Amino acid sequence: MSRREFLTAHDPHNMVGLVEDFPDQCRRALAIAQSTPLPPGQPRPDNILVTGMGGSAAGGDFVAALFDDQGRVPCQVNRDYSVPNWVGPGTLAFVCSYSGQTEETLAAFADLRRRGAMPFVISSGGQISEIARQEGFPLITIPGGQPPRSALGYLLVPIVHVCAHFGLLSAVDWDAFFAVLDGVRAQCGPENEASPTAELAQNLHNRLILLDGQGAAAARVANRVKGQINENAKRMAFASAQPELCHNDIVGREGAHHQAAQWATVALYVSEVSAKMLTRSQVTARLTEDTMPTYELCAPGQTLFERMVGLAYIGDWLSLDLAALGQEDPTAIKSIDTLKAELARVP
Repeated sequence: MSRREFLTAHDPHNMVGLVEDFPDQCRRALAIAQSTPLPPGQPRPDNILVTGMGGSAAGGDFVAALFDDQGRVPCQVNRDYSVPNWVGPGTLAFVCSYSGQTEETLAAFADLRRRGAMPFVISSGGQISEIARQEGFPLITIPGGQPPRSALGYLLVPIVHVCAHFGLLSAVDWDAFFAVLDGVRAQCGPENEASPTAELAQNLHNRLILLDGQGAAAARVANRVKGQINENAKRMAFASAQPELCHNDIVGREGAHHQAAQWATVALYVSEVSAKMLTRSQVTARLTEDTMPTYELCAPGQTLFERMVGLAYIGDWLSLDLAALGQEDPTAIKSIDTLKAELARVP
């Protein structure tokens, strides 16, 4: 059986095809953002908010990391029905809902409008897009029709483009960015029979997976990979961050084998780390080597943006390898569908 046949054997809705298309999705997202008129004379905000849920909010985590690294105003991601109390007229608020119908995001959108924030909407349609049109807010309309978690490019690239356009983030070398993603596709995708994610997935199969982000930016990627493993592979994974995990999590790992027999750790790196951070990672791995083997994933690329998205894309392929090993349909989200049906009956 070829790698493509293995990955697609239990993929009736073509999640593999959507993940394979990701570099080109990012190219289309940039073209859409560049062709959308932006409001002239946008005042420099006091702060940035990205509000959304699930896959629609995932890009916000990477944007927040970029602002931590190079921005001059703070950026926070909001995953709730309401927005923080500090949101006000000085807030540039990116409202991200792939469907345009996400109930939490609709409520947060109403809240930030009441507070006088400056909304900027990214959606494929629905109520959120209609409100943006009616009230004259900037709107970038992206293609619909796929699971939100597979639309990271559509939801992330426009935010980065807008922030760079207004001088809030550094300009992006988009050709270099796309080249990194093309490289990941060639290395991890269905055409490479020796994909490194296939080997890693074999080592992680049916284990409880701890994803340790080596630093704040890597922790944001770990959270994205966690979600992809949860939804695509239908397996539990947990995201932690160095150095914080050395103040609590590391002790819990001493007795984790009493809770479950099969554990594994993946250390995620988006950049070189300090000697102190490297020592934390090495000691953590050594202390648990008898009960949970540790593996590493290192990001490709030169810039932080390239490395975060490149590493997240590797995580996408890892989640599909795990789904294939478990004979799971990577698109199905039965529990979420059940929950949404129950919520629809609540007034």
